[in-house]
Amino acid sequence: MKRMILVGVVCAFIAAPASADFYMTFDAQDGGNNTLISAFALAPGSLVETFNKVTPLPSSPISSHNDTGGTGLLDQSWTWGTGWNAGASTPENGRIVQGSQSGLYAAPYSYLTGKQDLTPYAAIPENTTGPAPRQVGVDFGGDYRYLGLHWGSMDRFDGTWAQKIDLYTGGVGGTLVATIVSPHPGDGTWLAKDTNRYVNIFLKDGLTFDSAVFQSNQYAFEFDNLAVGVVPVPGAVLLGFLGLGYAGMRLRKMV
Repeated sequence: MKRMILVGVVCAFIAAPASADFYMTFDAQDGGNNTLISAFALAPGSLVETFNKVTPLPSSPISSHNDTGGTGLLDQSWTWGTGWNAGASTPENGRIVQGSQSGLYAAPYSYLTGKQDLTPYAAIPENTTGPAPRQVGVDFGGDYRYLGLHWGSMDRFDGTWAQKIDLYTGGVGGTLVATIVSPHPGDGTWLAKDTNRYVNIFLKDGLTFDSAVFQSNQYAFEFDNLAVGVVPVPGAVLLGFLGLGYAGMRLRKMV
């Protein structure tokens, strides 16, 4: 039994793809109300935006709830607004919604509970008539190396959908640090385990970000429980687990 648990933990860390700048894991738990969230998002120093306080719904633009005076309806005092593309700002195109509307947005699905998210979440774009790329930017107001989100009905990155996250330092439109596309070559399936995950994104080599731009040119990029943090990159933890696994196998052979 102990050996099975160890193998399961290792797989949770190595199942996600990596790039030169970052790597991803799927390490989720039930956050209540059928939503997914990660232990990394709940670590000390992490901040989480649930969108749960926003009313009435649907509500747009997201920036209308910027909490500059401490009285906004968002959990965090991040600054939401325009996106950024090829050296130029782009209009904000997103909203906060609840439930699902066919052809417009679908509540992220939890494979742990077998149900869709019951709480408010962000959906990008709000409409497909605005100029592309259709984006929403957010400035987190600090430097972070971890980004987490319950990513719903993932769509592939191609010329039609172009669903991605750009991370910047120096504010939206500053220095591009990393570009994250769907960790699954999905087809937007509403109720599939592989296309609905809590995704953990860790920057490597000392890189940090202070802002992000979320993009989807077609309906829709849905996400909930958006988190940022400075939790340690778990690469050393992975090596430790692998070492323990190897030691356990050697011990099993000796006895």
